[in-house]
Amino acid sequence: MIVKIDNKEYKIEKLALGRYAELLGALEKIPEQLNAMGEVSEENLIKALPKMLKEALPELLEVISLGSGIPKETIEKEFGLTDLAKVVKAIFEVNEFKELGKVLEGLPIRKAKVVTSKDNGLKE
Repeated sequence: MIVKIDNKEYKIEKLALGRYAELLGALEKIPEQLNAMGEVSEENLIKALPKMLKEALPELLEVISLGSGIPKETIEKEFGLTDLAKVVKAIFEVNEFKELGKVLEGLPIRKAKVVTSKDNGLKE
């Protein structure tokens, strides 16, 4: 997906699993802001951007950079809040995060049965 900002075009691509893992790791660095947001959704994230900018700018820049492929320096020095919101929206759309949530909700998850054994290998 192409995002146009100030006559420049930025191509936002689907995250490969390795980059997705990096993104999740970066998100863990801003837990207070994420917890305050409630459900992590496109709408909630965009609403939380101003507060996140104030409280966790370096971490937020890392997350957006990992998600978009746009260098942190470019985001910090050239983007406004509306530009940032456009990029976040594109990251959600390209990676189909809403669809991912639906797929994961529909998965049948079985709880593992824990069996305890009296035989622990020790002689009494």
